[in-house]
Amino acid sequence: MFVLPIILYTENRPTETDFFISLFVCIPLAIFCILGWFGTYYVVMDTELKVYGGFIPMGKIDISTITSIRRTNNPLSAPALSFKRLEITYGKWEMALVSPENETYFVQLLKEKNPHIVLDDKLR
Repeated sequence: MFVLPIILYTENRPTETDFFISLFVCIPLAIFCILGWFGTYYVVMDTELKVYGGFIPMGKIDISTITSIRRTNNPLSAPALSFKRLEITYGKWEMALVSPENETYFVQLLKEKNPHIVLDDKLR
């Protein structure tokens, strides 16, 4: 993230333009990363699970369509802040990766709303 200022200031005489370019690239990137880190959360409603990644709503999952939940270390990009993730399979072929702070409570809430969810052996 801070490579650009280093590259710009390794030249002989950095200009004011170099400073402003690095400022307008690094600060928004840092803000975006911070918002993504502190703004990732999941909301279990009566009939749906809402997934937020940063300040962006990532989607809604109808809880009645969830077929299984299992632990995974899948490194795919997802609104999950850890590689210790839960893979939620829903619909016909859809899948969502999440990493709730309290996995046990999160799974319990979903299981209460849809008792037909199949759990991985590690989650029981």
